[in-house]
Amino acid sequence: MRPLSDSFGVAAIPGCLKPCFRGRYTEMEKLAIKSISLTRFNALGGYARHPATMMTLKELEYLEIEGGSVIGILTKDLTDQDFGGIVMARDRNLRFRGIDVTGFFAHRGKAREALVDGMRNAARIQVEAHHQGDEVGEPVDFFEHRHEASRLNPSFVQLTTNEGYSPAREIIEPMMRWYEDADGNFVEQFQTTRFDQRIWEIYLFALLIEAGYLLDRNHNVPDFSCSGFLGKLFVEAVTVGPTVREGQIVPPPAIDTSEGLERYLKDYMPIKFGSPLFSKLKKKYWLHPHVADAPLVIAIADFSSPMSMVHSQPALERYLWGYEHQGTLDDSGGLVITPSPVEQHRYDGKVIPSGFFRLPDSEHVSAVVSTNAGTIAKFNRLGVLG
Repeated sequence: MRPLSDSFGVAAIPGCLKPCFRGRYTEMEKLAIKSISLTRFNALGGYARHPATMMTLKELEYLEIEGGSVIGILTKDLTDQDFGGIVMARDRNLRFRGIDVTGFFAHRGKAREALVDGMRNAARIQVEAHHQGDEVGEPVDFFEHRHEASRLNPSFVQLTTNEGYSPAREIIEPMMRWYEDADGNFVEQFQTTRFDQRIWEIYLFALLIEAGYLLDRNHNVPDFSCSGFLGKLFVEAVTVGPTVREGQIVPPPAIDTSEGLERYLKDYMPIKFGSPLFSKLKKKYWLHPHVADAPLVIAIADFSSPMSMVHSQPALERYLWGYEHQGTLDDSGGLVITPSPVEQHRYDGKVIPSGFFRLPDSEHVSAVVSTNAGTIAKFNRLGVLG
């Protein structure tokens, strides 16, 4: 377990923030400090939080200074029951990290006063004083256009130029400073050919961090190497894309009739889910030494057509287990659910076996997880909340 001073990414506490300086500068008192929500704090500074911190500290309040250059956390030590504060500012790579621990007090009010003073001290000094000396490379920037306009994905252009997506940009901006590109092509693909896939990855990145995992990006497969209190976990991200033939997107079957919807859910979408999942299974990630004997999860998201993820979840369940369920009423009016096996799925001349978890080697996959929320709209909503 890291010491308190390192719980939020502190490499060294700068000497210019010594307690003897607190409270001397009247101009600092003009800087307004306000409480902020946990949602906003997590968006700005949550990526620096070490999971072990939650075993030693209770976070009581989150603060932000006018202009957003400094944030702070009011804490309570779970062992000693005293109160303290952690000041955070941006390092050279523009990541919010801990720069000062403002002491420990028997009373919450005194601890908050010291935290406010520490935040004002941090805001008045040169930003270079917050650099911690262990930063590598330059700040990551997903949004700076790096390619000619003809190559840019229309969704990426909308995200970076449309004012309506400014909340999403404000949520992604602090996150991207922490994202380590193990493949070396994340930003290029985010801006050009694989925007939806990369959005899904940063959604998973944020989800795993908020769930309390540490992420190790020393290996580029699987996508996420996670460690937590219960051990290791590996997650591979995959998406369902549109069908393309001869350079043209082939639209899915219409679902505006009951027959069309049944065809879509029973055959078309199970085949769409089955193709990328089977491809991931063939990669045999469990044979990598760093993955062996640890849970392996495949996280899949449906981007096969606009709004498809709203309808397609039952198709994924049908394909994974190779069962469908019929509901009938018994003589007393009670609902009876009867499962029946599905052997295969057929659509447009293509046939695949049903039941991902009946396939050889599927025993090495601990779970397949999915959500319809891993979209840019989710980041926009979080941006508004934050």
